[in-house]
Amino acid sequence: MIFVFDRNGAYNIFKQGVDDPQPELLVGGHEDTIIARLSPDRKSILYLVTPPGGETPSGEVRLMRVPLAGGPPQKVLEEPGINNQQCAQLPSSLCLFSRFEPGRERFFAFDPEKGLGREIAKAEIHSEYPLDFNRSLSPNGQMLAMAKRATQNLTAIHVLPLGAGREKIIPVPGWAGIGSLDWAVDSRSVWASGYTNTGEKTLLNVALTGKVRRMLEEKTQTLGWAIPSPDGKHLALWKANGSSNVWMVENF
Repeated sequence: MIFVFDRNGAYNIFKQGVDDPQPELLVGGHEDTIIARLSPDRKSILYLVTPPGGETPSGEVRLMRVPLAGGPPQKVLEEPGINNQQCAQLPSSLCLFSRFEPGRERFFAFDPEKGLGREIAKAEIHSEYPLDFNRSLSPNGQMLAMAKRATQNLTAIHVLPLGAGREKIIPVPGWAGIGSLDWAVDSRSVWASGYTNTGEKTLLNVALTGKVRRMLEEKTQTLGWAIPSPDGKHLALWKANGSSNVWMVENF
């Protein structure tokens, strides 16, 4: 597992095997590092370094790369307001990052070694509130799933094809919003944490066919992120109630 942890004061990046008792430091220092994700070839970690004092919608953010096996970090690019970044898996080489601007969130492709690429104009989100939407790039690099954290009408997941094709809207009835959104490894469904206005939180599996399955309920803690292992047989979940832990779910 790759995760960020503030055990040393600032948020640093660690890796830890499922059976290892202690995590290993990958990226340390006094700057906050966030959103650690794998490159398409799974040989490097890509992450963001936020401005001093925390994330700001307009501050300069560095997108960095470090070898998973260890070594010095290298800057990929630097842009104002970068909010998130994610890569598909080989054979796709697509990597995207999004950045906040007043009233909107724009998406750009990038190369982990060459830097900034083209803008993905069709993915642009119009919203006055940063972090109003969740989004996730499919492992095959063909789709971007989006969902609003809080809705006044019907909650739904929007699946935007990044090539030809029309947007698909998958209703997720009975929920007030989607707290996190992550693709399954086969790009045929997404893992979503749905929540109600009464505090109920449930991990859902939402297939592209429209089928919604309730997989795990949580009554007392915040539930978010369901990152699948490369073989698709395990999920790493984030649960928190004051302090945070990572949980592993198997045989689902």
